[in-house]
Amino acid sequence: MKHLLFGFLFLINIVCFQAQGDYRFNNFTISNGLSQSFVTSIIQDENACLWIGTQDGLNRFDGKTFEIFNSDETPGIDNTYIKCSAKTRNGKLWFGTASGLILYEPLKDKFTTFNISRSVLLQIESISNDSEDNLWLAIADYGLVKFNTKTLKFERNFNFLPTKKIHLVSCFGKNQLVIDTEDKGLLICNHKTKAVSKVELLSKKKNEISILKIVPFSKKHIYLGTNQGVFELNLKSKRAHPKYTQIHDEELLTVTDIAFDHNKIFISTASKGLITIEKDGKFYNSTEDIFQKNSLVSNNLTCLFRDNSGKIWVGSERGISSFDPNRTGFLSVGPSGNLSKGLPSSNVWSFSEEKSGPHLFIGTDVGVSRWNKTTGKFDQFNREISSNTNSETGKEAVLSLFSINSNKVLVGCLDGLYELNIQSQTRFAYKKIEFVTANLAQKHDRVYAILPYKNDQYFLATKSGVVLYDLKSKQSEVFEHNPKNKENTISLGICRGAYQDAFGRFWFTTSGGGINYFVNKNGKNKILQHPASQYLIAAAKDYITSICAVGKNKLWLGTFGSGLIYVN
Repeated sequence: MKHLLFGFLFLINIVCFQAQGDYRFNNFTISNGLSQSFVTSIIQDENACLWIGTQDGLNRFDGKTFEIFNSDETPGIDNTYIKCSAKTRNGKLWFGTASGLILYEPLKDKFTTFNISRSVLLQIESISNDSEDNLWLAIADYGLVKFNTKTLKFERNFNFLPTKKIHLVSCFGKNQLVIDTEDKGLLICNHKTKAVSKVELLSKKKNEISILKIVPFSKKHIYLGTNQGVFELNLKSKRAHPKYTQIHDEELLTVTDIAFDHNKIFISTASKGLITIEKDGKFYNSTEDIFQKNSLVSNNLTCLFRDNSGKIWVGSERGISSFDPNRTGFLSVGPSGNLSKGLPSSNVWSFSEEKSGPHLFIGTDVGVSRWNKTTGKFDQFNREISSNTNSETGKEAVLSLFSINSNKVLVGCLDGLYELNIQSQTRFAYKKIEFVTANLAQKHDRVYAILPYKNDQYFLATKSGVVLYDLKSKQSEVFEHNPKNKENTISLGICRGAYQDAFGRFWFTTSGGGINYFVNKNGKNKILQHPASQYLIAAAKDYITSICAVGKNKLWLGTFGSGLIYVN
């Protein structure tokens, strides 16, 4: 296995990695032209424009700018509180408002509001279109209403239903409706035969179940977004069971909408952000973070919509976010107000990946961060140096790391070598390792790189050379430059780079220039200057920062200021 560890003196301001479930969100708010922050519905027209309903106006978004339509300036719109939306097969858009049904005809660029009568204002809570493109409307305190999109007439004689307090409606199959009511529970009905069945909601929790969204999933199943998570309704048995309970355990989770994309399911919540569930059951939580430009705009989500290109749009109480679910890309992770989602410092000095586990360890200005690649969560293990000591400011910085396992890490710092032992997120300790004798401690106190050699032995790149330290026996061997014996010692200066190539060779670079290699002859260890060093020093005035071997006699060298050098 190759080990490539560089203890750079310079600071890297951002750490980038590819994280499953972390999306790069594009956010749009009132500052971008949205008429109002609270997004209630999203629909797409035949020209690929999005129509975004809010509590104060309708917005057409062409990908660059918002065009606002409201009752003050747009003929045909009587109410600007948009509650829901739908599109019929002829490309016409329909919007349910607090007082009527709005039709938008794209070919005429015309709006028309429909009401049953002047005395009856329809507060439309939900719209669903059936196989014949009729619209079924759930109207608060009025009941179920059908709107014929061909005759543009309302039909309202559905007295077979046990209540008029209807909250949600969704069409499925032929003549079938799923209806959520305020006082009679969830119903399945056939509007032709007038057969009505009550759905049994099976939950171990004592809290009353409130349904916020009805989403068709298949011919046999419907998903329900509730105040207790997601439920799956079996249309044959007329029973609904909790689904995806792993995403909230015993905590109640209010689900506002559900969307699907190939092998992923997206769940918007009222206060916990966006949850992505993979085909294998793994899930990820995307949340707002004021320190991250491309994080979710808000945790208080209202609706989801998948557009024709596959992009997911997320409505919230503070605007709208969009992302491509198939491109997580490289995301910047920096200082975060939520330390389970980011780092405590913008300066990153080192990395170490656990050999056979999910963790990546990250060295920062203040300690070690541990990132779990499976869950996407960070744990923070900050160093705390007593203010009573004479330690210089910045000694907490972690220059190098090597992960022994998920709970034990060697940590190279400005003030020496430490062993980080982790029991839990709150119980951990940095134990100082005296890896050289007291008379050499000051010369080697800065550990820029840690490279495993064999068994429990590690090469430590320090400010005065290299130390080979045995963690088990506590014995060490020091390699320093000897000006009287240059040919048989490491080159002069600070050693910041340590590298093991695919052929098992160990390489070291120092600030004095050139490259050095480790040899063991007749049981004696030496670090010698490579014969090519004199040519390298002549070619590059700056020291070498990185090494990559592409063949037994071929090296690529990165420099600090002199570009890239190839050595054969």
